[in-house]
Amino acid sequence: MNNPSRRDFLKTAAVVASSVALVGRSTVAAEAAPKRIRKAIMFATVGVPGTTLEKFKILKEVGFEGVEPMSHMNQDE
Repeated sequence: MNNPSRRDFLKTAAVVASSVALVGRSTVAAEAAPKRIRKAIMFATVGVPGTTLEKFKILKEVGFEGVEPMSHMNQDE
């Protein structure tokens, strides 16, 4: 069996470590999807007159994807 020198061992270890790091980085970069910002609004802040259904339709038309319902929490607490 061949006994490598310390220098050969360090060269091989450096090559392996750098190749693993590069492969890992490219895989993560390829899998990462661009993050999308989603808009939402608190229902109590909608100042449009109409029924709840009409308000939801308007919010969808202007681009809101989520609505936070009115809370039962007491703001004075």
